[in-house]
Amino acid sequence: MSPQEITNRPSPLPENWLKKFFRSADLENSYRELESVRHFHAETMRGRIRSLQMRFSDAWDHFDRAQSLICKAPKNTSNLVRQFVLEIYSFNNALLERPVSSDCPMAEFSLPPLDPKILDDYPEIRYVLELRRNSEAMLRLHTGELDRARAIYNSLLSEKPMNKAELLVVYYLGLAACEAQSGMNDKVEAHLESASLAAQTLQKTLNQASAAAQLNAFYKFTGNGQKAMEWKLFLSRLSCPQETIALFTLRAERIHNRCSEKGRLVLL
Repeated sequence: MSPQEITNRPSPLPENWLKKFFRSADLENSYRELESVRHFHAETMRGRIRSLQMRFSDAWDHFDRAQSLICKAPKNTSNLVRQFVLEIYSFNNALLERPVSSDCPMAEFSLPPLDPKILDDYPEIRYVLELRRNSEAMLRLHTGELDRARAIYNSLLSEKPMNKAELLVVYYLGLAACEAQSGMNDKVEAHLESASLAAQTLQKTLNQASAAAQLNAFYKFTGNGQKAMEWKLFLSRLSCPQETIALFTLRAERIHNRCSEKGRLVLL
C-alpha cells in the first residue's frame, strides 16, 4: 500500500514502478529497478521489499538510509506524506521481526494538527492517517489492549474514508482477533467471512498474497482446516514468481506460529 497510488502528483520512483510492483509481485526485480534512484522514498520502498522478504536487518539498513536522505529532499507536502509512509513501514518491519509483549511501553501515536484545507487538497494524507490508525490498532492488538483495538477497527470500518479492499481485509481480521478473545465465535466467523469476501475483490497480486497468508493462518488457528487449505491453494495459484509464493507461505506459517505461541489471534 502506498499513497502514491491515489495521487497524480509526480513520483520520484520510476514511471509505473508502483503498479508493476503490486501487480507482478516480483519482489527481487522491483528491488533492482530502484537501485539507481537517489531519493529517500526509493530507499523506503527497497526497505519495504526486504521487510516483505523477512530480511529484517537489510530492511533496517534501507530505512536508516531513507532517514538520512530526507534532509536532501524538497520540503513539500508530498514528501511529508512519504515520511509518514517510511514511519509506517518501519513500524511494520519491527512488528513482523519480533512479537511484542503486553508489558512493553506503549508507543505514542500523536500527530501535529493539520489544516483541513491541506486534507482537502491532498487526499493521500487522509490515507496515511488511516494507515497510522491501523498501525495503532495492530500494536494494541499485539499488546492485548483489545477494547482499544476493537474501537479503532470499528471506527475505521464505520468511517470508510478510503474504502480500499486491502485495508478492509486487515480491519475485519483485526476485529476477528479481538472477538476471539471474548469467546464471540459467531462474530469471529462473520468477520473472517467479511475479510474473505473483501480479499476476493482484490486486483493486485501482492495484496492478494498478503491477504491469503493472513486468512490461511487465521483459519488454521481457529480450526477451520478446509478454509485454511482453500486460501493456501489460492496463494499457490497466484500469477507471480514462485519465490513470492514461497515467501508468503512462510509468512502464513510465521503468523500461525505466533498465534499459537500467544494462544490468540494476532496480525503479522
